[in-house]
Amino acid sequence: PIHDTPTVATLADLAGAVDVVEVFRRPEYLPSHAAEILALPWKPAVVWFQLGIRNDAAAERLARAGIRVVQDRCMMPEHRRLITSR
Repeated sequence: PIHDTPTVATLADLAGAVDVVEVFRRPEYLPSHAAEILALPWKPAVVWFQLGIRNDAAAERLARAGIRVVQDRCMMPEHRRLITSR
């Protein structure tokens, strides 16, 4: 556990589907993460590549499967922006 939150070794080990998969890995690892995500029996609504992380080929593969992809953006400022714009 991390801060009393359960953790798993792979996405396939999750107990159920999740809405967002956020990736904090170097771009060269993204194609293998895309393959792992696409092999799941469920699909997340969004795959988010953190600020400074971009791999257009992996993003296109996920998008072709109907998954929204966000690249090179930090989720925290985006969350704040969306909350304060209401």
